[in-house]
Amino acid sequence: MSVDLYGNYTAETLSLPQQWRKQIWLANGETGISSKTIHAVLTGMVDDMVFNASPSWLKYDVPHDPSDFRRCYLLLKLIPEWRERLDEVAERFPKWKPFVKHWGELTRLYEEERENADGHARKLYTRMQELRE
Repeated sequence: MSVDLYGNYTAETLSLPQQWRKQIWLANGETGISSKTIHAVLTGMVDDMVFNASPSWLKYDVPHDPSDFRRCYLLLKLIPEWRERLDEVAERFPKWKPFVKHWGELTRLYEEERENADGHARKLYTRMQELRE
């Protein structure tokens, strides 16, 4: 699988069945709590029984900083059909609602700032903090 830092997957990779791409992400993708939240909801791995019985180390959350957002961004670049299903994440975890509503804006800020020489994405971070409040 060929990918660069920005999730520019080859057409060959993106043409693989979604099930295979989910496995590629689980095996090789950059994961974090927020990207795992998207994955868990959109694969149906989160249901009330599992959620209520989850051990304390199994958390579900929104992205907290640009690095968290990047991991979600990369997941959605590999499985772009999930972008249209982000509302399902917000339905399951309401604190996702402002993030889903402004996902396009967050993506634009990430893409604008991802090559900053100092490595910081201040506008994205600020906007994410506003959405968490």
